[in-house]
Order: sequence, then C-alpha cells, then structure tokens
Amino acid sequence: MFTSLEYIMLEACTSAVSAPYRIGSERLKYAIGLDLHNTDSPNYPSGFGQDNIDEVRRGFWELMHYEFFHRLVYDDPPTMTAQMKQWIVSLPWLESCKRPVSQEVPTIRFIFKSRLTFILAEFFMLLENISGHLESESFTQVLALCQQIYDLYKDWDIDTWKTSSKEDKLHSWMLADLTIAGYKCIVFMLHKASLTTAELPQEISQLPIALNASRQVLKAGNELLKQCPYAVTLYYLFGTYQVDAAYACLVSSLMRLPESHTARADLRLLEDFTRDVSTLVVEGESFRPLLAALRTLNSSVYEKLD
Repeated sequence: MFTSLEYIMLEACTSAVSAPYRIGSERLKYAIGLDLHNTDSPNYPSGFGQDNIDEVRRGFWELMHYEFFHRLVYDDPPTMTAQMKQWIVSLPWLESCKRPVSQEVPTIRFIFKSRLTFILAEFFMLLENISGHLESESFTQVLALCQQIYDLYKDWDIDTWKTSSKEDKLHSWMLADLTIAGYKCIVFMLHKASLTTAELPQEISQLPIALNASRQVLKAGNELLKQCPYAVTLYYLFGTYQVDAAYACLVSSLMRLPESHTARADLRLLEDFTRDVSTLVVEGESFRPLLAALRTLNSSVYEKLD
C-alpha cells in the first residue's frame, strides 16, 4: 500500500505504542463460554433475565465490531467471527420514543457501528470466498463496500451531530471516535485487499476514496487532540486506530503528485496534526521518535511541493 521509507519510519515509531492494545481474544473466549452467540436461541440457558436481554445483545454486537476491527487492523485470527453461520442473536430493541435526549448520540453510535460490523463481515466473507488473488471484479466489490461506509456518514448526518454536540465532551468524543473508526476501516480494507490483488489500476494512496478517508481520520484526530489534550489520546490514536496509516497515505499521495490541486490543503492538514501532537509529547516521552518522524515527513513533502 505504502512503500516509502517514511512509512517504515512511522511503523517503527508506533509499534511500541500499539502493543498494549493488542490484548488478544480473552474477552471473546469468555463471551463464547457464556454462549452469547446463542442469546436468542430457544434453548439458551440465560442467567441474565429478560429484563437485561437487550443489554446482552448490545454487548455481543459491540464485541463483534471489536473482533472484526482487530482482524482488519491487527490481522488477528478470528474467534467468534469464525462461526458466524451459527449465531442466533438479534439486535437490541431500540425504543426511540422512550429514550432521553442524552442517549441519542450513544444510540446513533451503536446503530452506525452495527452497520459497520455487517459491512466488515461481508468484506471478510468476500476474502474467504476467493481463491488466490482478488480479481478486478472482486476489488470493485471491495470499493463498493468502502463506498457503503462512506455513505453511512451522509445517511446519519454525522457532521450535523458533531456540530450540535460540541458542548458535550463525551458525545463529541463518541462522534470523533465514530468518524475515525469508519474511515480507518476504508483505508485498511483497501490495504488488505491490495495485498491479495495481483494488479491494481493505481496505487491505493491515489484512490480518491482512500485519500478522502485519510483526510477525515486526521481531521477527527485533530478534534480529539484539542478536546482531550492528554497523552492517553495519543495512545488511542496511534495505538488503537493506527492513524499513522492515514498519515502515510496522504504523504505518499503528495510525494507522487505534488502538483495536485489539494496538495497545499493536505500539507496544512499534516502540519496541523503534527502541531497538535507536539503539544502533548512532553507528557509522553515514548512519542518523541514519532514526532520526529512526522516532522521529517512534513519537511520532505514541503520540499517536494516547492
């Protein structure tokens, strides 16, 4: 996907940061032990009671999103998602008329991530059903799935929700997280598909949908760094969500096409993101090599554009 030396630098600088987030499949194995994937089976020996059944369902689908995301980003092996055909679990019942306003954003976040989970499930089934390399037709299907994710943000008017929730830090965080989660899936789906494709019409970093997704990831990252200026936010961005891949995608594009009409705006985005990271590096010594790598990349792009 990105073959530049600069991306290798970023990978080296973030590997230690991401390690704590690769927590394995213990929680998923525990869920299997609880038989959560059979929650709506008539023979399910529920110890949770019907009053809490929707919370159990919600917990199950959140776990499934977690596993699919880790399979995509960290290349983790499947645990519960290896047996999807055996699942007997409904989505939780959402009674919108009874939900207080304070629950609107959490509810939208859950529905959005559930839809994202189904798209990821379809993506992995597509990869499993092919033999050898992805053909151009199959890669077109991957692009269509990426477009579905892109369309979710319009369908749910996430930008409007972000604007109306600016005064609520928790909801702002949830919506920024939602932005990063979906757009990161686009970047990594294209990356994963490219590894199994013999020939691509163009580099992934030149695909408009990959570039737009990378921009949205960095913009949302900037929002989080401003809202929550703590070292833990850096661990979240570079550990959980591996935003360095989105950064590298933009850098790769700028180095190849410095004359692009979006080049100056993209460079400003990279510089803004680096500046926000630099204000927090004092709190996290382990991020200094990362900051140095970001600055080196920005300088290289600046020289290319000049």
